[in-house]
Amino acid sequence: GAMTSLFAILLSLRMLGIPCQIVTVSISAYSDYGITASGALTRPGVAACGPSYPFGTFFLVAGQWFMCLDRGGLVTDGHLDLWMASEDAAWEFGRATRSVIVVRPH
Repeated sequence: GAMTSLFAILLSLRMLGIPCQIVTVSISAYSDYGITASGALTRPGVAACGPSYPFGTFFLVAGQWFMCLDRGGLVTDGHLDLWMASEDAAWEFGRATRSVIVVRPH
């Protein structure tokens, strides 16, 4: 299942010397265009994350990589807010709780 493939990816990354971990997070989506808290522009692959994750942290969410480049007033640790290209896509995504792979910058 999904957890088995996450472990396979985790082991592959670790074999390459990339420190990473699996965490369970609450995930939502947003579609605001503009400049993120890190100074980068919003675009596919951008996520807002809690303060314990530095900018540049990668998250593998359902087979797609996102990078923490934004913050949000309601985005706390244990919560990711994924950028989507349209408000409809963000609403369609809704909310989910998922296990994801985290790769912190080093």
